[in-house]
Amino acid sequence: MKLNAILDLLDLDEPRPPYDSKEFVSKLSCIDLALSESYVLVDLAKLEILHQCPDFDVSKLIRLHDWALNSNTEHIRFVIEEIGMSCPILPALQKIILKVNHQFLTDSTPINNQSASVILKKQNQIEAMHMALKLMCYLGDSQSVALNKASFWIKEIVGEGSRGFSVETLEGLLENNRHHFLPFYEAEKAAMSDSELFEKVQELSRLIDSAR
Repeated sequence: MKLNAILDLLDLDEPRPPYDSKEFVSKLSCIDLALSESYVLVDLAKLEILHQCPDFDVSKLIRLHDWALNSNTEHIRFVIEEIGMSCPILPALQKIILKVNHQFLTDSTPINNQSASVILKKQNQIEAMHMALKLMCYLGDSQSVALNKASFWIKEIVGEGSRGFSVETLEGLLENNRHHFLPFYEAEKAAMSDSELFEKVQELSRLIDSAR
């Protein structure tokens, strides 16, 4: 069944809103699963948004297709800003956001003549920034508390004597990027069920506690 294939694509064990709605499922007949994953996710995300917010300006969603075409993460940031908190971030758009975050973590560092160690340090700095944002969003930590936790956590991962992961360094990185990525986590949180949110809080608490 097409629905089962779509649920597999979205990493869903069972239908969750709006995929548990017969009205919404009937719209999935227009989804072409032969397209690339990015295009399928974009088509699903458009259906999700228009199902939840029928009056949403569909012209603003063209950026989703632009992202599928050229992988420029700015397109997704634009769409998220347009959506704001007026429409929940549902499974397909959540997965797009995860892909964008992965792009940011792995692909946005210019290679040029940088050594592998410099590139790895940059990626670890970004990962620490994302951890701080998650702590602020899901655990309600203040920025200073989140940065201290994230700094300690990443240092435990990369080992003693590592440089470039001080609270001050991470603060600069966070300030330059929080307006792009904190709304992603806030929107994802808003779309979570109570049990999913509980699991996320438990996971983050466990990760931070294990570094102490």
